[in-house]
Amino acid sequence: MIIKSYTILFFIILSSVTLQTIGNLSYANEYLVVMLLLYVFIFKKRFGAPVVKTIMFFLVSAVYSYLIHSNIPMAILIDLTTILKPYLIGVLCAGLVVPLRARHKTILWYIFVTYMSYNWILFGVGGVGWHYGKSWELTGATPYWELAGSTVILFLFTLLYLNKNSRGMYLLLLCLLSLGVIACRQGKHMVFFAMATIVVLYFKVLYSFVKSKDIRIKLFANLLVVGFIAAGVVSALQLAAEDVRLYYMSGEHITARRAFLINLPDVLVDGYVWLGRGLASYGSQASGTYYSSLYYTLGMDHIYGLHEGNAKFVNDAYYAMYIGQLGIAGLFFQVFYWYYMLTPLWNCLRLKINLPENLMIATVLSVIWSAIFMLGSGLFNSQGCFVMCVLGFARSEIKSFLGRTG
Repeated sequence: MIIKSYTILFFIILSSVTLQTIGNLSYANEYLVVMLLLYVFIFKKRFGAPVVKTIMFFLVSAVYSYLIHSNIPMAILIDLTTILKPYLIGVLCAGLVVPLRARHKTILWYIFVTYMSYNWILFGVGGVGWHYGKSWELTGATPYWELAGSTVILFLFTLLYLNKNSRGMYLLLLCLLSLGVIACRQGKHMVFFAMATIVVLYFKVLYSFVKSKDIRIKLFANLLVVGFIAAGVVSALQLAAEDVRLYYMSGEHITARRAFLINLPDVLVDGYVWLGRGLASYGSQASGTYYSSLYYTLGMDHIYGLHEGNAKFVNDAYYAMYIGQLGIAGLFFQVFYWYYMLTPLWNCLRLKINLPENLMIATVLSVIWSAIFMLGSGLFNSQGCFVMCVLGFARSEIKSFLGRTG
């Protein structure tokens, strides 16, 4: 039975990542959620407390939304499943205490590196539009955005299953990741690539010196770390400057939509600050498909890309949507979620336990990606499902490692 569970988990990861990246299929997130729920139910027989708490929080939000008539029931249901998916995937994967066997990880690593190489070939021969072109019609995302998202997800999974921690391997993965930057030339992906390079350099070069018992070496290493962080922040700000100007400061009718969407004080007035305006009411895809009356109240119905019948840019700022719909209660859930996901890593660092570098790097970069795309994009609900999958599996392995080392 144990061997069978390993095999099934291996199949779930391989099939779901293939569907999301190379397959570029819109239902890959739903497939992953269903398969993980079935896996946990069959092999663990019960769901852990974090899973139950996560589901209960969003179910209560859905009931609250229904009671205040934030939108029609179908819209609320669609929005519930959309927002819940990444967090549910994260806690489900984090609770899987039995990791894959070494041979399974090796096979996955080679397959995912092959997929990344395939993306490079597509880009080189001009086949990106042919392979990822349907995303433009379905989601409004250009083929190059989809290519970049696919490459980032594959990069994080290859880090998770990397069993040879040589610098050459990390250099290879960074070179393959650079496709995302070259292809889409988007500030957010450029920032992630810059941060990925800095994080890999830190854990591969500086981390051992930071832990050194020699005071002079430790001081020098810490100074270098501060310098790297400062350089990373400055580089990130410069790379993202154009996106910030375009999306938040521009008065052009095409880009001014995000400036309207982040105007949260107007959204949370009249007693909605604690629980928000309810699901499918603001900034989500469902609120545009089933046009929310809140947009009329706020005078947003005349904004390009936000008006009824053509609200194709309504899902353009994740954090504004999240806070606007869930209020301060949603922020409390964020604290709970990230505390649960990152506590094992923090305990290992605090106790100075020598963790595998790839697990630390995969965890840190998953958090960095989440921060970038929560603050500056509406893609967290889709691509974030697989990033949270990586974070959850990394958390599970770190927790197991912590238990074995005492």
